[in-house]
Amino acid sequence: MQALYAIISIAKYLYYTETDFPDVKSYQDVPIILLLRAEIKNTEERSEQTPSPIDRSKKWLEWDEFLLCVQKLKAECSERKANKGKRSETAIAQSYQRYLIFAFLAYMPPDRQRTLRELEVGRTLVKTEDNKWYIHLMPEDYKTGASYGEQWSLVPDIFYLELEQWLNKWRLVFNPQHNFVFTRTNGEPFNVSNFGIFFKSVAYRLTGKALTPHLVRDMAVTHFQRQGKSDAEMASLALAMRHSREMQQRVYDHRTAIEKVKPASNMMLEAAKIYPQKAD
Repeated sequence: MQALYAIISIAKYLYYTETDFPDVKSYQDVPIILLLRAEIKNTEERSEQTPSPIDRSKKWLEWDEFLLCVQKLKAECSERKANKGKRSETAIAQSYQRYLIFAFLAYMPPDRQRTLRELEVGRTLVKTEDNKWYIHLMPEDYKTGASYGEQWSLVPDIFYLELEQWLNKWRLVFNPQHNFVFTRTNGEPFNVSNFGIFFKSVAYRLTGKALTPHLVRDMAVTHFQRQGKSDAEMASLALAMRHSREMQQRVYDHRTAIEKVKPASNMMLEAAKIYPQKAD
């Protein structure tokens, strides 16, 4: 698909003198571009029907396993070792950061890693007059901003203590050269690559699974679908995760085909029990 997108860009350049753009929207009067777009659509459809080559079992955690990881990371924030000796400030700071990154994904509808990487006190992470923390995103701050606009998400007070200790004390240990909430130990901001590596290494140490931040989104949707949450609840979760209900069902729900039809099977069986069969 990336190759096809590149070829379309070349076609637009080659045939721009033959189109009536912008009078004809998006080069819809150039046949080769229409053919390429049709091929992209066909490729998307084939992709959706083709099993992923990735062995998800090497990365996937059930939701209760993920929550257990978060609890372990919170316990690691202790300022003393098991033998009662005091830990270094660097070690304590690293523990706080690991716990908070996982907590944001576990105790709130899990967001994309960009939101965590770009959290900034006073801009995307704000504290209101009633001492509540919120993640505040403008359309330019997240992938689907053009569709969902300005967003406010309440940060649960379950980790306010650790968050404020991190912001007021432990974050400063790394002497960050930026305003983002989370930072590399050398004081530089995270990028897409090293944030993913950081997250994966923490998960692998605790579980032996190479979990990624984005996969947490899939895990959450699949967990709550298995719990039989209502359409209204799942629609609310989709909105909080800033994607459509259709996207939630098509991309993030990884229940098996058997799991997806089980409620219908149970419904039919329950209906049959109301009218027990009688012999002639």
